[in-house]
Amino acid sequence: MVHEQELLQPGKAQLAAEARALAALLARHCETLARVELAVYLRRDLSGLRQAARHIERRMVTDGLPAGKLEEASKLLS
Repeated sequence: MVHEQELLQPGKAQLAAEARALAALLARHCETLARVELAVYLRRDLSGLRQAARHIERRMVTDGLPAGKLEEASKLLS
């Protein structure tokens, strides 16, 4: 579990970075989440979040690891 404070901290800690990337991917696929607002909230550059989301999507194809996490997060938001 990643706490909100960890998400907002500067740096590239793996768990927090992956959580931010999953959030960006969810925002891309969810009409109610605005990517710009997410970037502002996370204090991250929008292009960096987009790149992280693309990276997570590629990982889903190659190793399947984040797919379960994405499904869990989607369920929590519905």
